[in-house]
Amino acid sequence: MARRLIGTGFWLLAVAVLVAYYAVGCGLRSPEFNRVDPCSEFNRTAAANMKDGNFDAAIEAFTHSIELNSQSAATFMGRGRAYMQKGFPDTAMADFNRAVRLAPDDPEAYFERARADVMLGNSLRAVSDCTTSMRLRPAVPAVYEQRGLAYMRLRSYANAVADLREAIRLDASLASRLEPKIAEAQKIAQNAAKSGLLTAAESGIDSKAANQPPALAAMPRVVRKPVVPPDDSLADQLQDDGIALLTQGDYSAAVGKLSEAIAIRPRFAAAFRVRAKAHLMRGFPETAVADLNDALVLDPSDVEAYCLRARARLMQKDYASAASDATEALRRKVDANDAYELRLQAYLGQSDCARARVDYEELQRRDHARADEYRDRFAQAYYQQIMSQIETARPEDAVESWLELKKLNSKQAGDLQEEVAQAILHRGRHQADGGFLLQARTELAALRKMQVRQAGELESYLKQVADSGPAQQPSDTGASRLIDRIRTR
Repeated sequence: MARRLIGTGFWLLAVAVLVAYYAVGCGLRSPEFNRVDPCSEFNRTAAANMKDGNFDAAIEAFTHSIELNSQSAATFMGRGRAYMQKGFPDTAMADFNRAVRLAPDDPEAYFERARADVMLGNSLRAVSDCTTSMRLRPAVPAVYEQRGLAYMRLRSYANAVADLREAIRLDASLASRLEPKIAEAQKIAQNAAKSGLLTAAESGIDSKAANQPPALAAMPRVVRKPVVPPDDSLADQLQDDGIALLTQGDYSAAVGKLSEAIAIRPRFAAAFRVRAKAHLMRGFPETAVADLNDALVLDPSDVEAYCLRARARLMQKDYASAASDATEALRRKVDANDAYELRLQAYLGQSDCARARVDYEELQRRDHARADEYRDRFAQAYYQQIMSQIETARPEDAVESWLELKKLNSKQAGDLQEEVAQAILHRGRHQADGGFLLQARTELAALRKMQVRQAGELESYLKQVADSGPAQQPSDTGASRLIDRIRTR
């Protein structure tokens, strides 16, 4: 008996040891012990793709990671860098803004946003973000370099030279790239001083110091505002230059000139509006909307700014806001043909054929050259609306839409007439087969309004049902097949 108990105890001990072994080895101790973080996997994949220069794949991986965890500032920064590499600073800016909101104490988030700002011409905010980054993490040469470049765009040459020299002091390997920039800033400042736009003291550039070693030529970092003639002619000239570049199709250079004009005259509403137009031409609607918001704060009566913002929101597929901006433009200038056209596009985007038709007729009344261009788009919008109305058992609405389509495009309405009538006929028969004669008579009224032969067929069927009951079991497959066939046309 004792031997049997000892043997049983041995086997129980062996089983306990095995269970403990597998618990430790297989991670049963804790649910987190052996878990793989999918976000980390996607981020590692993205980092590898960034290293290989495969930025599209990196963006896709970062996006998957964000879908799993939308609170990671590092992931948003990573995707923003990928967009920057592809030359899309506007899209990158949205990610960097999110990163700053998620991690307001992360110096890297401010630095990355400053890089995008410099590319987009937002030099003032670039300086501010670089300064914040320096406060959070001092002595980073790349941040000094970025702020120096932003200062150059703002014509604050003394600060530009000081920051670029500090970047070289922190990292001597930058000298070959930044010394030419320093020489360029000094030359521009000296020429400006000679022409009277800046005095030597105001430029902050000492001609003797220009040839001295960096340590001796370092200057105090004090923001110096450029001297502008009393009539603001320099800002006006920069705006004119920006408009000329915009006309020539050099949109990036236009943004640069207009940014300089805004730096000189921060409340220059017209320059904000024209720069927004340049951003739109570059395909950056989000940045354009930001500039137009500023323009309209400074000048709420600017009809062109409302129209441009409506156009930007159409690009973003924000049709409700686009329609609102176009309506505001029309409220301020009733004969603004562009606003009617923009609001028409917004209504078509919302599939609001009724309101779109009003603007279309107004453009026709004005003999607007582009009114006829919307005829086919209208026909397509009505076509989709008819399909939806038939599918949701609204025959009267479908017929009204078909009659409107007939006014716009009689050929397309004629091509669609037989199939619409057949779909309504099948709906009517289905209602009758189910004993819903009142609803079936609604379908009959719709067919009579179309003046088609199917009206007689449905009327005869309803009489048959009333006299002897339905000829077949209720089935809606006929109408469904017709709708599917129409949709694939």
